[in-house]
Amino acid sequence: MGWRFDTIAVAYCLIIPFLLLVLSLWLKRFEKQIISLVTIVASVLFSVSFMVASADIPYFKYYDTRVNISIFQWFDSGFTSLFVILQEPSYLLSLFLYLVFSVVFFIALIKIKNKVLINNSNQKKDQHSTWKIGVMMLMMLTLFFHGFKANFKSPLRVDDAMRTKYSYINQLSLNPLFSLVKSYFLNKKTSFMEDELAIQNTRRYLNINDTCYNSPIARFVRNDSVAKKPNVVIIFLESMSTMNMQYFGNKDNLTPFLDGLVKESMFFENIYSTGIHTHNAIFSTLWSYPSLSRVRQMCANNINKFTGLPGFMKSYGYKNFFFATHDKEFDNIFDFLLKNDFDTIISRENYPDSLVVNAFGIPDHVMLQRGIKVMNESYSKGERFFMTFLTNSNHLPYTLPTKIPFVPKSKSMDNKMIEYSDWAISDFFSKAKNQPWFDNTLFVIFGDHGQIRYFNAYDVPLSYNHIPLFFYAPKIIKQPMIISKFGGQCDIFPTVMGLLGYSYINNTPGIDLIKEKRPYIFFTTDYKIGCIDDTYFYVFRENQGQSLYKYRSNDLTDYKDSLPAITDSMKMYALSILQASQLNIKFNKTGPDSCR
Repeated sequence: MGWRFDTIAVAYCLIIPFLLLVLSLWLKRFEKQIISLVTIVASVLFSVSFMVASADIPYFKYYDTRVNISIFQWFDSGFTSLFVILQEPSYLLSLFLYLVFSVVFFIALIKIKNKVLINNSNQKKDQHSTWKIGVMMLMMLTLFFHGFKANFKSPLRVDDAMRTKYSYINQLSLNPLFSLVKSYFLNKKTSFMEDELAIQNTRRYLNINDTCYNSPIARFVRNDSVAKKPNVVIIFLESMSTMNMQYFGNKDNLTPFLDGLVKESMFFENIYSTGIHTHNAIFSTLWSYPSLSRVRQMCANNINKFTGLPGFMKSYGYKNFFFATHDKEFDNIFDFLLKNDFDTIISRENYPDSLVVNAFGIPDHVMLQRGIKVMNESYSKGERFFMTFLTNSNHLPYTLPTKIPFVPKSKSMDNKMIEYSDWAISDFFSKAKNQPWFDNTLFVIFGDHGQIRYFNAYDVPLSYNHIPLFFYAPKIIKQPMIISKFGGQCDIFPTVMGLLGYSYINNTPGIDLIKEKRPYIFFTTDYKIGCIDDTYFYVFRENQGQSLYKYRSNDLTDYKDSLPAITDSMKMYALSILQASQLNIKFNKTGPDSCR
C-alpha cells in the first residue's frame, strides 16, 4: 500500500511541471524558457518534498507518528528552534540527508534538461510526434489518477493505510509529504455537534446547576474547611512519562527520588497530560482548559483573560513568579503570563551567558537553585508566594551538566537525562527542606507530558500522555496516599483550591480530584483525541475513523462495533467538553467578568 502514498506525493510535485510542459506544446517559440522554468519548479517542489521526508525521521522518532502540521509550531520560536536543530546530532544527520538528495536531484534534473533541449534542436519534425505526446499525456494522467484516488469512488485517505492491527506498520505505509498535506485539512473545526448540546452535556458531566453566571460552565465551589494560606510551588517535569518510573514497571532505576516520593505524598497514578507539548501543559495546568486541536492559545493574536491559579493566588495576596530555563519569548510565555496575573518572569535573560548550555538555556538545577533564593527573599519580606518552575533539560538537544555532584549510571543519553532530571529535583528538595518556608509550602510535581518509551501498541502512544502527579507537603498533607482516580492537568487547579480550603467560582472544565470523580479523562495528540478509563481506550480521528481498545493487555482488537454504547459514551464525553471549552474561549467567557 505504501507505493500508493508515494505516488500521490510524486503527483503533488509533478502536477505543475506537467501543466507547464503541456503549455510548451502550444508555445514552441518559448519552449526553451518553459523547460528551464519546469526545471526550477520541479527542483523547488522536490526539494520541499525531500525536506519534509528528512524532517519526518526525527519527528517520527520523537512523536511516534508521521510528520504533520504541528511541526510549524516550531517556526514561531525563531532562533531557539534553529539552535535546537544545529545542536542535536540526529537533526544534523537529517539535514545532511536533505542537502545530499536535493543537490543530487538538481544536478540530475539539469542534465536531463540539457539533453532534452539538445535532442529537440537536432531532431526533425516527427510525423508521429502528436501520437507520442498523446501517449505521454495519457500515462501522466493515469499516474495522477492513481495518485489522487484510492479507487474509482474515493480519494486516497490516511485511513487507507490502517490495514493491520499494528500502528507501527500502518505508519510506515504513509508518505511524509502526504501526511503533512492531509493533516492541514484535519481538525480545522472544533464543532462536533450542536453547541447547545455540547454545553448541556458538559454541565451534566460536571454536575453544574448554577445559572446565575455569564459562563455556562461557571459554578460556585464551597469549601467548608478553614482556608489555609501556604505557599504554592508548581514544578513541571519535562517529558516525565510514568514509564520512566520504577513504580510503573521500569527496571532501570532512573527516578529513585520520584519513586520514593510516591510513599511520602498524595500520589495520583492515573493522570494524563492534556497534550503532547509544553505549551499545552502550561495552559491546562494553570488555567484548567483542555488542549484544543491545532490551537496554541498562548500564541493567539488576542489573548483572553482566564481565571485560574495565578488569578486566585494574586487575589489572595500571593506574589506570582514563573521560572523558565529558556528565553521568555519561547511559546509567547512572556506576554501571556503577564496578562494572566504573573508578577515576575525569570528566564534565560536573567542569567549570565556562562551558565547557558544549549538552545534551551540553563540546566534545571541552576533554575531551581535560583528559585530557592527568590523564595527566601520573598519569605523575608513577609510575602506568600506562588512559584511555577518549568524544567527543560530532559528535552533535545541533551546537554548533561558537568561539575555537579551527580554521575549517571545509564549508558544511553536518553536515560542519563532522565536520571539528571530526577537528581535535580532531589537536590532542590534537599535544600528546600532546610528553609524556613518549607513546612508551610504545598508542592505540586508532575510531567508536562510524557515521551515515547519502549513499546506503544496504539497510534496514540499512551506513554506520551500518562504522567505522574504528586501533591507533596509533609506538614499539610498528613496522610500520604496513592489515588487511582482518572484525571488530567486541567484538574490540578481545582484540586489545589480544595487542598487550600478556598471557596471560589470555578469557570473551567476541571474538577477537584479529591472530592469528585470523572468517568473518563481525555487528551489530544495534535489531531487525534484519546479518552480513557480503567478498562477502555477510545481514539477519535477526524475523517479517519475511531477505535476502542482494551489497553491494559495491549489488546489490538478494535471493539467499537461490538461495544457501541461504551464507544459513544466516551466519544460524547470527550468531544462535548472540548467543544464547550472552545466556545467559552471563542466568546471570551473565560475571565472573571464571566463569573458574575
